[in-house]
Amino acid sequence: MQINTYLYPSVLVTTTLPVGGATSANQTLQITQETAINTNLGTLNTSVNGLLKPSSTLTAITSITNPVTVNTITGFALESGGNLAAIENHSASVDTKLPSQGQALSAASMPVVLPASQVITLTPPAAITNFALETGGNLAAIKADVDKIPSQGQALSAASMPVVLPASQVITLTPPAAITNFALDTSVQNTQGTKAPGAAASKSNLIGAIYTAAGISLTDGQQAALQLGNDGSLRVNIVNPQQATGTITSVQKTVGTSAVRATVSGSAPSARKKLFLKSSKLNTGAVFFGSSSVTTANGMEIIGPDRIEFDFDSSDYYLISDTATQTVEILEVY
Repeated sequence: MQINTYLYPSVLVTTTLPVGGATSANQTLQITQETAINTNLGTLNTSVNGLLKPSSTLTAITSITNPVTVNTITGFALESGGNLAAIENHSASVDTKLPSQGQALSAASMPVVLPASQVITLTPPAAITNFALETGGNLAAIKADVDKIPSQGQALSAASMPVVLPASQVITLTPPAAITNFALDTSVQNTQGTKAPGAAASKSNLIGAIYTAAGISLTDGQQAALQLGNDGSLRVNIVNPQQATGTITSVQKTVGTSAVRATVSGSAPSARKKLFLKSSKLNTGAVFFGSSSVTTANGMEIIGPDRIEFDFDSSDYYLISDTATQTVEILEVY
């Protein structure tokens, strides 16, 4: 049996590497794979020889003769010796030349050429002048003047602000003339007068009492000096309460163990001139008087034939007894 050996030609197409074409690393990989194909073909021939023909009658194929050589691909980027290598060599300097993002000083910035229109826009304005300065200008002068304003309140002339007043105000503010004819301590001491009876002193400080033979008669809202008798004694009119006159009412009021008002009418008294209270001699129990909360424990007892009398007293008294149906005699003058 005859074994025919075939060589598989490789088709080589040469073309210009397009933009974005394969790198030299991919091309090297292609060459490596083609070499592997050649190697595998030789291995295949050897295997076929061993299987189909006895080794004693066949000559082993150790290699493929006259293989077609693939033409060299040109124009592609190389990892070394080309633009890629140049870019790689400059990458370190590119890293240092590209500044970090954000604002920076000119020494740490990338130089940029601006067109004339932008240069005019970015040109800073002229220096600002005539502004107020903290020192050496009008602000400092104003502060010096403000510091002269005195604190509020009364002060001596040395610590006050000078003010020019018009003539009309100067006349208004002129103090009055000296006050005269006022009382002096020595004059007051000399005008106290005498305590001896006789003619009154011209500047007496004695009590202003006056003698009138017939006395005086006043009406509501009038006033008068103290009245003296011809002997110099103070004239006083004492009214005897016992002689008070008015309307007389009376009652014999029944008093029990509950407090009752100590009036004839049973109503609260008003402008009462006299009040008489007397326990009846026929009573068998004790009788007490006091306030509206009077009890036999806190009231004042009216004993036996004694009577209690009040003059010009409109107090609201109450009565109570320790025994029912006791009698208290009440007389009022209004």
